[in-house]
Amino acid sequence: MDDLSKLVLYWNKKAAELLNFHSNPGHDSRRFAVVQIAIHDTLNSYLKKYNQYSPYTEESSNGQYADGSISLLPPRSLPKKYWNSSVYQAVNRAAYKVLIWATNDINEAVGKGFPGPENYKLENDLQKIEGWYNHAKQKLLKEKDDAIADQVGEYWANAITIYNRDNDNIDKVRLVSKFPDGTDDGKFRYDYNHSPPPNGYKFVVNYSVEISESGDKEEIVKPFVLTKHDQFRRPLDYSEEEGASMIDEVESMGKKTKVDMLPKDEKDIIDYWSHPKHYQHILWNTFAREIIFSYDKPDAWAVARVFALIHTAMADGAIAMFGDLYHFYHWRPATAIHDKYNRTINKDYDPQVNTNDTWGPYKAYNQTPRVPEYPASFGVLGGATGAILRSIVGGDTIDVLMNKIINPATNTLTGIHYSSISKAVNDNAYTKINCGWNFRKSIDESLALGTDIGNYVLHHKFQPISGIEVPEYERPFIIERTWVKIESLISKLWRKQINMDYR
Repeated sequence: MDDLSKLVLYWNKKAAELLNFHSNPGHDSRRFAVVQIAIHDTLNSYLKKYNQYSPYTEESSNGQYADGSISLLPPRSLPKKYWNSSVYQAVNRAAYKVLIWATNDINEAVGKGFPGPENYKLENDLQKIEGWYNHAKQKLLKEKDDAIADQVGEYWANAITIYNRDNDNIDKVRLVSKFPDGTDDGKFRYDYNHSPPPNGYKFVVNYSVEISESGDKEEIVKPFVLTKHDQFRRPLDYSEEEGASMIDEVESMGKKTKVDMLPKDEKDIIDYWSHPKHYQHILWNTFAREIIFSYDKPDAWAVARVFALIHTAMADGAIAMFGDLYHFYHWRPATAIHDKYNRTINKDYDPQVNTNDTWGPYKAYNQTPRVPEYPASFGVLGGATGAILRSIVGGDTIDVLMNKIINPATNTLTGIHYSSISKAVNDNAYTKINCGWNFRKSIDESLALGTDIGNYVLHHKFQPISGIEVPEYERPFIIERTWVKIESLISKLWRKQINMDYR
């Protein structure tokens, strides 16, 4: 593996370490997308293989590059005086600056009541990032600082933060302890857990749309690539018979006593994809890394593009999901099963009165997501990532081991093996039936929504440069099969061979 690929993977790993907690799907995926976009755009300012998310402009540079002419065509997209600066240090600096932005963003959100990492302290994160940055500099860079490269990296970090996402209206998102219960059959009621929920488990509102007292709706958080949050909205239509069948399926498949009797390998899959500490933005990042590591010589530009694509698609998927959650306001299986049980034994049942029944879901009621049921974030985010990875890989076939564990008795590596991307995407989504969280119809439509979003992002951002793009289904991870030779660039840069923790 070449040194630049190691650096891209190193910073992706460190970003995952910093962001390995759950606030809500929107905040989680937004931060990771910003980090990966900054790294992608920095690389492509030196050797432009893919279009950047934030093209260089004199206006956004704030006069920083005013003294040099620029070219937005291959092979470079930054002023000439920066061409001989170190691409390694530029990437290093961009990653450093954008992670500083991310931890400050976490700090601001925690101050507003959003969940943060356990025992979170801003100064601790800042110290960690500083250490990661200095470690990378010592491992791969010139002995003297490259101030010119620092300017390049900081520019692309600022391009996606200060000049883009800092103005995306994320500050309007808020938390409420209680949301009105629906009064009609099929509408969301928060009747399956204690009320009000504890801090950190409140309802996230105003993420995609803000509803005024007059009923008018206003777009809130700006999507990364989508033109609007409901661009690919999919209705959740089903007959009364289909609805009853959906409820029966979850009641049967999601009952704890039944799941506990499943074979160990099946139960392991359910537990892996629904573990309370396994977050979607981290799970799919890990999955993409495993695919990348299955290649002998991954190309840094292609690797950076994969990370930028999947996290941007997940971020837009979360924005679309939040808008649709409160649009459809669909009830959770727990509510539907309570309703079915009580109507059976009591014709005068009042749905506004919380009652108990004998059904116990595999995942306790207090683990059931505290938002309406459709669309399911697991389907949307997984569907988006799966669509992108299938296109990048050139099909569905992979050889990936997830949830790796060393068996001490045999000293062998075990885990959940995936030979197809679709199997992982489906396991992630449909196991939520076993958890008692989602209906099959909702998962079907959520996966389709995510696929639409993933394909849209894939075809509208980070695309290969026109005229020299890779043929369809060409695997870009193999450096011998890439279309731009980088030896001439690398030969200008003296550096040490990297020996860093990038895996």
